[in-house]
Amino acid sequence: MKDIDVLIVARPDHSMQIYNALLKQDRLSFLFLSYKVFPVWIKKMFGIKKMTTVSKNAICSWKLTIVNLCRYKFRFPFAQNWDETLIFDRHLRRIFKNKRVRIIHYWPEYGDYEIIKYVKSHPGTLAFADIHMPHPKSVYEDMKSVYLKYGIEPESMQLFNMAQNQADFVNNANDILVPSSYVADSYKRIYKDKRYHIISYGITVSSSYTKRHRTIVKEFVYAGRISLEKGSDLLLDFFERNPELNIHLYGSIVNGQEFIFDKYKGIPNIYFHGLVPKVELQNRLKLYDVGIHLSRFDAYSLAVGEMIGTGLPVIVSEAVGNKDDIKAENFGLVTSLEVKCIEDTIRQMCKLDLYNKFVDNIEDYIRYRHVSYGEKLINFYLNTIAS
Repeated sequence: MKDIDVLIVARPDHSMQIYNALLKQDRLSFLFLSYKVFPVWIKKMFGIKKMTTVSKNAICSWKLTIVNLCRYKFRFPFAQNWDETLIFDRHLRRIFKNKRVRIIHYWPEYGDYEIIKYVKSHPGTLAFADIHMPHPKSVYEDMKSVYLKYGIEPESMQLFNMAQNQADFVNNANDILVPSSYVADSYKRIYKDKRYHIISYGITVSSSYTKRHRTIVKEFVYAGRISLEKGSDLLLDFFERNPELNIHLYGSIVNGQEFIFDKYKGIPNIYFHGLVPKVELQNRLKLYDVGIHLSRFDAYSLAVGEMIGTGLPVIVSEAVGNKDDIKAENFGLVTSLEVKCIEDTIRQMCKLDLYNKFVDNIEDYIRYRHVSYGEKLINFYLNTIAS
């Protein structure tokens, strides 16, 4: 029976960063079980640019691939009740029959029955449930008063349905991996007896990164959905009151909330740029001075990580998971969602000495201390095995 240090049972999202990092090292043996991932030769044969590929030590569940595409890409009505939580079990039974596993890192929304059974019968094995979003019940409780303020019935919102239908994915888990303290805190309100391990997604360093000090700070940028959930009302209210500063927004207004945000479209210092391709957005970000994200809940904003990776100091709310890295590395400022605190924080960012210090901190981190998410997980696995 062959030993494996790490088994990853995952959706092909940030797990691909872990897989690619594992491919580049030789300290850990591993196996990657996922779906919608294809051998490199298929991509080369058919020339499909956006295909996610794997090269070795990987198993793709073709059944789950088909089920997922039918449910979410093609949205076939007959597929909406198909169950995704048991499909990996057949693969897991085969793996556990032939291999001894030390660490199982899994996405619990795809089921945990075989994993929990294996861990119970193998006391030396540790399993970590990966959670990438705050708990919807916690978030919904925080958002109800906001919806009511704008005359929206909370129970009519998608967030209400998510909170009501949230499956008990982590009930059997003892250890939970999360990208931020914000996500951990949202789960602690529901599950107080779990162990939470925080591994942040970190920043994405832009290929066009250059260090840029400023002599004036007035151009702010936001990227993402324009919505109450993202705190866009708080953001736009501030800039409406402060015409000497400009805000540039990249993204679309969420359906049903146009009545809140359309009124800001005629204001001279507020620029709605709409949706732009990701590569173009990365090139545009460096034209601005400050990235800002006042979301009412965000596990870890990849847009904020990209802003820092282009060299922009940032302002985020306390409900944005990036706050952990921003505080630790002094990439910018963190604010509460109180109107006065937002105003004071933005004014503080406009002070050149402080702003340019943040620029220096970003430069120092990118040049000397940057660690990718995949590398962070490898270190986590190694430390877990050693402890």
